[in-house]
Amino acid sequence: MKRSTARHDRVRRHSFRPGFGSFLALIVVFGVGTFFISNRISEAPAPLDEPLHPDAEWEATWGPSSAFCERAMPPLVCAHGGDINVAAPNTIGAIRGVPYTGAKCVEIDASRTKDGQLVTIHNRELAELLDIRSANVGDFTLDELVGLDPRGSEKIPTLYEALRMALSLEFAMITVDTKPGPPRHDDLFAADVLAVLEHANCSTTCQVWAKSDKIVQDTASLSPSTQAGYVVMNQTEQARLEGADKVARLREASPRVAATYYGMVDQALVAEAHSLEREVHAWTVNDPVAMRQVLNAGVDAIVTNFPTQIQAAVTTLQAKCRAETDGPVDLRAA
Repeated sequence: MKRSTARHDRVRRHSFRPGFGSFLALIVVFGVGTFFISNRISEAPAPLDEPLHPDAEWEATWGPSSAFCERAMPPLVCAHGGDINVAAPNTIGAIRGVPYTGAKCVEIDASRTKDGQLVTIHNRELAELLDIRSANVGDFTLDELVGLDPRGSEKIPTLYEALRMALSLEFAMITVDTKPGPPRHDDLFAADVLAVLEHANCSTTCQVWAKSDKIVQDTASLSPSTQAGYVVMNQTEQARLEGADKVARLREASPRVAATYYGMVDQALVAEAHSLEREVHAWTVNDPVAMRQVLNAGVDAIVTNFPTQIQAAVTTLQAKCRAETDGPVDLRAA
């Protein structure tokens, strides 16, 4: 033990003790390193807030399918929540921005407050706004919600306010996607939505979508002239067990639209829906691969967070369809 201790004492006595020269050298090394690192950082590109979607990826460089070209009208492009690149989803600012994208349709969410009022916000957006994991619109009164500020500039609108703004912009279609939840879930939800549509004078331009078959059935029963859409999806086992992946359901309600998850869309599904006299509206198409898939399938409408890019692709493909029939077309003028 004593010999070991003595050896450790010698190691400590002969260990490095920095003097002034060493300290000066350390400063020089640190300064050079700092300059090099800071220079490298200044040359690096700034991080992006959102994923990059270059126009080249969205450009319709492929030839259009016969299913696309044989359509009497081009598919309608519908801005999901409005133009969410300029304002928070489902706000007046987002709706007001849609015409600048070229889209002729807007889709907005309708949720019901604790005191039975309809507002345009999704539970997911409310959770983000409150900075919590999950939230339910039905836990708040209208007054509590309108006091919140989605993006530092405007309040959460009521469904009536959102519809009046959308109607003033003369969209070809306004889709109201119902989002029932606690405490009343889908009880009288269709009746509440239809009352607002009538008050806003949007009974003909608006269509009502629902994952709940009850809301679709109630819409058809209460207002047969109102266009209704039922959601077709297969992403979860629960959806498949409930038959939500079936296109040929709700025959008695005669809905106009099969609002279909884009991953399910192909020409066979579109043909099946059309044989039932139902349109196929694909949601939510947010990448170039999905865009090509649904356009080639011949869908009737596309709901997307990127309406500018998809509208441009539709225009390009239309020009290519005309070129195949009439000869070369200057795509830049399309």
